[in-house]
Amino acid sequence: MKKECAFTLVEVIVSLCVFSLLCVSLLLLSQLSHKSYNISKERYEDLLRAEDSMIRITSALEEYDEEDLTPEIISSIIKTYSDLNEDFQIVIQKDSLDGLYKGEIIFGEDNYERLWTKIYIP
Repeated sequence: MKKECAFTLVEVIVSLCVFSLLCVSLLLLSQLSHKSYNISKERYEDLLRAEDSMIRITSALEEYDEEDLTPEIISSIIKTYSDLNEDFQIVIQKDSLDGLYKGEIIFGEDNYERLWTKIYIP
């Protein structure tokens, strides 16, 4: 009688369990990667909108003379070019130097990132 070389039932079941664990691990890793990508994409889009708003605010502020700028005018300009989705908030304050304004963009409620920029108005 010949002895055949084959896998036992226990070996097959163990190998299937190990394979299924590897598949589940790869699936979870893929899901985490996709979630991370979506978060990064949303933050990048917020940043692009914030930069665009800051450029528009800078252009609008440059149209005024320094003497004509009042806090009311600045706040109306900020309201005009603010984010409609309210993903970020823009705050502009006059710095100690003449003609130099400090603009701050605060993202989201959790303030996961702050972007500071200085706007010079001649």
